[in-house]
Amino acid sequence: MIHAGDLCFTDRPAAPVNVSVTHLRADSATVSWNIPEGETVIGFAVSQQRQDGLMQRFIREVNTTSRACILWDLDEDTDYIIQVQSVGVYGESLASKKIHFRTLKKSEHIQSTMMDQGKHIRISRSKFHLYNIIHLIKYISCLLCEMIGILFLKKLKKKR
Repeated sequence: MIHAGDLCFTDRPAAPVNVSVTHLRADSATVSWNIPEGETVIGFAVSQQRQDGLMQRFIREVNTTSRACILWDLDEDTDYIIQVQSVGVYGESLASKKIHFRTLKKSEHIQSTMMDQGKHIRISRSKFHLYNIIHLIKYISCLLCEMIGILFLKKLKKKR
């Protein structure tokens, strides 16, 4: 923190750590990460690009405490590079270390499992996608509720 008279400049947040790719499929993957202790983070930014440089995406989410992001519409059997940044009130962190991963081939047997009372059960790809969509809707609903709460609090403060 830098103090200059009555002005106070706060450093940007630290870069995310322990970035990993899980739930790897032919056309999707889940990126997750941790935030160093003591950091105030209001969102994240994920940079995704094919290793051959043909495609790049940038996903930015704010007003969220999520520490994971599902990457959709990936090409099968393709190498990707991702990096994650923390978004703070005063800007974005430096990017995390680069993480390399390769999507599966569609022909490869994909066994999706879920825990059900200590037993593994198999689910089809369509049920897996439906499960992810339901969770995505749940997270979006939570985000909307949080945004409505913030707007309500701002309105209350203005009345005072």
